[in-house]
Amino acid sequence: AREDYARHPATVSWICDTITKDDVVYDIGANVGGFSCFIGKKITDGKGIVYAFEPAASNLFSLVRNIELNGLSKKVIAYSIAFGDHSGVGSLHCSSIIPGTSVHSIETDVSREFEQGVMILTCEEFVKSMSVRFPNHIKIDVDGAEESIIQGMSNLFSDSRLKSVMIEVEGKETIKRITRVFEQFGFKEKLRDSKPREELYDILYVR
Repeated sequence: AREDYARHPATVSWICDTITKDDVVYDIGANVGGFSCFIGKKITDGKGIVYAFEPAASNLFSLVRNIELNGLSKKVIAYSIAFGDHSGVGSLHCSSIIPGTSVHSIETDVSREFEQGVMILTCEEFVKSMSVRFPNHIKIDVDGAEESIIQGMSNLFSDSRLKSVMIEVEGKETIKRITRVFEQFGFKEKLRDSKPREELYDILYVR
């Protein structure tokens, strides 16, 4: 989790410069909660809340433990949900069951080490629940599933309460497609940083 702060400087800047103490933040692909807890600490004195989404069971345990250890149970709520472009029951193919690992996939992949069941929702369906608040900011770090998740977010993008989206994207063509979607809803790219892996970027889109 600490290494993430060095690997994702644009995300750290976004948290520090954009998110306020009263904001609602969705952390999609929360892993063990490094950024969820960071945001939770920032909003401690306000009315804000973080919804942290992590479908991998091994990561979810560490996520919940880190929320508790940081005294953030009132500010960071963990959900074992995978978002996509449809709802249903699926399989999450995990690269490892060691807490903190990533590059898991809901696509069929026999090369993965472990397979677990997972509930899939669109983000729009989650927001329709009367018990949750609408997001002002969203972070998406899902190792290749970002386009599917975005397809289930049209109603969120058209709502002016959503102010920014920080997303990790790989591949120039994928970036072009995602950028066109954001521009369609009045967002523009504000910040980008590249990763050691070729064509992997964190990109901030703001309304």
